[in-house]
Amino acid sequence: MATVDAPDQVLSGLTGSGLVLEGVSWQTYERFLAGVGDERVFVSYDRGLMEIEMSPGHPHERGIDLLVGLIHSIRLLRGVAIEGGGSTTHRRDDLEKGVEPDACYWIANEKVMRGVEELDLTKHPAPDLVIEVDVTSRSVDRLGIYAALGVPEIWLLAEGVVSILLLDESRSYAESTNSKSFDFVNSRALTQAVNDSKTLGESAALDRLLTELKLR
Repeated sequence: MATVDAPDQVLSGLTGSGLVLEGVSWQTYERFLAGVGDERVFVSYDRGLMEIEMSPGHPHERGIDLLVGLIHSIRLLRGVAIEGGGSTTHRRDDLEKGVEPDACYWIANEKVMRGVEELDLTKHPAPDLVIEVDVTSRSVDRLGIYAALGVPEIWLLAEGVVSILLLDESRSYAESTNSKSFDFVNSRALTQAVNDSKTLGESAALDRLLTELKLR
């Protein structure tokens, strides 16, 4: 029988729906992360509840790639200093919470994160922006984890719709029309671009989005 202490056995037995485990200690979670290595797997942890998912594949990545392409274009065309964190694990042992975003960026805090090789959220700021795909189908409350970690903004892609979520004073997320990190970016344009990519292709959809946002 596969155990959490044997990551290779757990991953080989994963199905499309992933795996949810209860009663997992923080130490076991950390050992599992260390054993996963470079496998394309997302692991979420919230006070004993651990969810393991393999990378969902092309349709999932298409929307992510377009949004990531926009961030890179803003960096180049607007000269905005941005530090990317990819799918780096974000965890706080004092909160017993951990999560791996689809993509994340430091913008307001870019300068603080320059040269940082190992993220420590007890010392470093949470990313200013996280990109996530469809957290509603997951068993672990990923939005709750991001809120506890203090992530101020999330671009959430679910069923072809991109929502911009901003953290409020009550430490919960509320929808916003415009991005806090980039005030010229709005959820309607992001949603249109993601759906355009299905027929026009990703490059053409991104070009159209950049034109609409007056980035060139």
